Amino acid sequence: LIREEERPAEQQQQALLAPRAARAAAAAAAGTAAGHSLGPRSRSGTPQEAPSDGEQYGEPAWARGKLKKAKGASKKKQHGGGSEPGPPVEGAVLRVEEWLLDVDEAGRPLTQQESQGPAPPAPASRSLSRRDASAFVRAARRYGREGQLPAIAAEVGGAVEEAGPQQQLSLWRALVGGCKRALKQAQAGEQLHEAKDVTLDFFGCAVKAADLNQHLSSMSLLAKRIDALTAAQQDPAAAFRLEAAAVPPAAKWGKAIGWTPRDDAALLLGVYYHGLGHWKEVIGDARLGLQAKLAGVLAGREEGGGAAAAAGDKAGLQPKASYLETRVLGVLRKMWLSNNKVAPTGKPSRPAPKPAAAAAAGAAPGALPPKKAAAARAAALAAAGITVQRKPAST
Repeated sequence: LIREEERPAEQQQQALLAPRAARAAAAAAAGTAAGHSLGPRSRSGTPQEAPSDGEQYGEPAWARGKLKKAKGASKKKQHGGGSEPGPPVEGAVLRVEEWLLDVDEAGRPLTQQESQGPAPPAPASRSLSRRDASAFVRAARRYGREGQLPAIAAEVGGAVEEAGPQQQLSLWRALVGGCKRALKQAQAGEQLHEAKDVTLDFFGCAVKAADLNQHLSSMSLLAKRIDALTAAQQDPAAAFRLEAAAVPPAAKWGKAIGWTPRDDAALLLGVYYHGLGHWKEVIGDARLGLQAKLAGVLAGREEGGGAAAAAGDKAGLQPKASYLETRVLGVLRKMWLSNNKVAPTGKPSRPAPKPAAAAAAGAAPGALPPKKAAAARAAALAAAGITVQRKPAST
């Protein structure tokens, strides 16, 4: 038995021997009964925050951190994290932020008669994350044609790969059509833009509309020529050749390895088969015959080893992946310009004035400009021995 006068001391001793969790629970209960919820007080008398569940049960800090991270990830997943487009691109002429899902086999939105139901409110659509949009633009540039949509979707992954063929075609049409609409809108707008500066906002991803539109047109032209050879039952590796106007001058590395226009044609054929940038597959394709000349692209300096190879690489005499991509883009551009009869500078030439317009302006057809006409008159007078005295300049 404990006497009455010894009970406070005994209770104090038991409180000191109690575990930390029990002391915290008792302090919290005492604080609640006193009318505040700040938990136990420190030795100095200042309120302290109540311990968390992990602290009460002795969980280490790293375990509590993982728990918080898992909770945050679950919340992000519930809210559909990663599916929202990026912020608007500054200076963009047009923004594409809708991916239509109710489309036909050609990727066009269904009309009211074709869709199910009496009067659907609007075709179903969804958004696309900036990351997936950027990956889709890179893959579209790599393969460059609608027929490679399965490979494009597999490279992008995510929502694009999970979508059906019709929905993938709808996204392709949104990108290609967006570039064309941005160019037309820039030309028709009050603020004049140069074609190279027109930017398309594709789900928050900045796209150079003119550059991508021309590249896709060049890849489409390449595909038409190769498909025509295949339809005529000819081997493209043996029959595909480039016109002289479509072949740029040879680069330094090309002269060093004996690069020819036939190799340019084989390189374009490899891009058609495997995609731009997949140089391992292009060089390893035995049909193209590029292994001997482009072996250094894959091997790098390790195969040559030594200071001579390093010096040659520094001088730009060894082929690199970036050199091949620049070469392909240059050949595609010249082929596109040759097919469309466009001046290489990209600036439209000033047409010659018509005879009627020249006569209306007070000049005879075929008349020389004023400076040339004055020089011709001076030469004629000098040949006739006539000296023309000029007036002294006034001070």
